[in-house]
Amino acid sequence: MTLLPTTVLFAVVFSLATSSNPGNVGSSPSEGYFVVRDNTTGQVCLMADMDLQFNILYTTNDDEVDYAVFGLPQTANATGSCGPDNSSLTLTFYDDAFSVTFEFVKEGGGDVDRFHTSAIEISYIELADIFPGTKNPNASRQVSNNTLDIFSADADKSYMCESEVNITVTENVSILTSLVQVQPFGVKSGQFSTAQICSLDTENNKSDVNTAAIVIGVVAGVFLLGGVFAYVILSERKRRSYVRLDGD
Repeated sequence: MTLLPTTVLFAVVFSLATSSNPGNVGSSPSEGYFVVRDNTTGQVCLMADMDLQFNILYTTNDDEVDYAVFGLPQTANATGSCGPDNSSLTLTFYDDAFSVTFEFVKEGGGDVDRFHTSAIEISYIELADIFPGTKNPNASRQVSNNTLDIFSADADKSYMCESEVNITVTENVSILTSLVQVQPFGVKSGQFSTAQICSLDTENNKSDVNTAAIVIGVVAGVFLLGGVFAYVILSERKRRSYVRLDGD
C-alpha cells in the first residue's frame, strides 16, 4: 500500500533536484542564429543568439496612445562589422521596413579587457498591420540610445542571459530581451567561447535551488512521518494479535 506514494514522492524529488541544477547553463550551440563574417577572411567574427520583443508607442487616428508589440523573426538578415575594439550587428526584417543595430565596444582598464553593448539604434516604418490605426501610416522613424552599458563580459568570453531584460531605448521605445548569448570579439572556429552568466540568471538559479531544498525537506518529512505511522500501525496489529493469542 505504501509503494505507490513512495514512488510518486521519489519522482517529485528527483524532478525538482534535476530541474533546479544549473548543469550545463554555459553550453551553447555551435553557431548562433545571427553571425557576421570578416570581409577579408570570410570567418565568423561576431555571433548572436537572442529573442527580442519590440514595444513601440505610437499615436492612433483618435489621438489615443497605443503600443505596437512584435518580435524579431529568426529569418532576419544579419550584417555588421568586426574590429579590434568596435563591432556592430544590424538585424533587418519585414522586407527592410525594420532594423536594429547593436554597437559593441571593447575596453581595458582592469585586470582583463571587457566588452559591452554601448548603443542601440532602431529604424522602422509605421506599417498599418503592425501599428493598427496609426495616425502616421508609412512614416519613417529612427531612435537610438548611445549611453548603454549592457551585455557585458570578458573580451575572450561570450555573454549569456536567459532571463528577460527590458532595455529602454527611448521613452517611447523599448526592447524585451531573453535567451541571449552574444560574442562580438574573439570568435574561434564559429563557436561561442565560455559563457559568463548574467546576474539575473545566477539569482534565479539560487532561488530555484533554495525552493528545491525546501520541497525536498518537506518530502523527507513526509517520508519520516509515513514511516513512523506505518511502524505504529504494524506494532498495533502485532500487539492485538498477541492479545488474541493470549486470550485464546
